[in-house]
Amino acid sequence: MKSDAPDALAPPPAAGRAALPRIALGLLIVGIALLPHLPVPEYWITLANYMGIYALAALGLVLLTGVAGLTSFGQAAFVGMGAYATALLSTQAGFGP
Repeated sequence: MKSDAPDALAPPPAAGRAALPRIALGLLIVGIALLPHLPVPEYWITLANYMGIYALAALGLVLLTGVAGLTSFGQAAFVGMGAYATALLSTQAGFGP
């Protein structure tokens, strides 16, 4: 009897390749944790904050529309409420973005 299963023909994964994503994730977490302590201009920190905020909004939109296949205007409403709250806290209470 002949087996057509692809697992029977595939070679086992290399031991070093299985640990690579964990090592990369660990280095990324350490790098992000050390980022605020680096002597960089304040503009770079502000730019990194904006990039993170936009990345979170884009990731939420991709999960909603791409993975789930849904269309929702609530996503934009939540981002807008967060932007409005941040603007109020920045101007009225003196907090930075």
